[in-house]
Amino acid sequence: MIRQTITAGITMGLTVFGLWYYLNSYICMNERHARDLILLLFVFIQNFHVFNARSERVSAFRVPIKRNIMLVFGVILAQGVHIASMQIPFMQNILHIEPVTFNEYVLILTLAVPTILVMELFKFINNRSRRSGSDMNKQ
Repeated sequence: MIRQTITAGITMGLTVFGLWYYLNSYICMNERHARDLILLLFVFIQNFHVFNARSERVSAFRVPIKRNIMLVFGVILAQGVHIASMQIPFMQNILHIEPVTFNEYVLILTLAVPTILVMELFKFINNRSRRSGSDMNKQ
C-alpha cells in the first residue's frame, strides 16, 4: 500500500506542478486564476482517485459502483459544491475564487484522468508480479 500511495502522490504532484508551470510559464496567466484551476484540478483528481482507492488490487472499473453508493453521492456532492461555489458571487467573494471557462473545465477534467490510468497500470503490474511470484513458489 505504501508503494501505491507514493505512486499516486507522485502522479498527482507531477500533474498539478506541470499545470502550474504551464500556466505561469507559457500562458502567463493571472496567478489568482491559475490557483483556481489548480484547486479545481486537485478536487477532480481526488474525486477520481477515491474510486481507485476502493480496492488495492481490483481495477476501479471492476468494482461495482453499487457497493458504495454513498461514496458516489459524496463525490457528486463535493464536486457540485465546488463548481457551485465558483459560480455563485457570494461564494466567490468568500473563497476568493472565480469561475472557469468551459474549455478550462474540459482541460482540468482531462488532466485528472492520468491519475486513474497510472493507478490502473500500477494495479495491473502489481497483480501480475504477485501472480508470477506465487507461480514460482509452486514450482
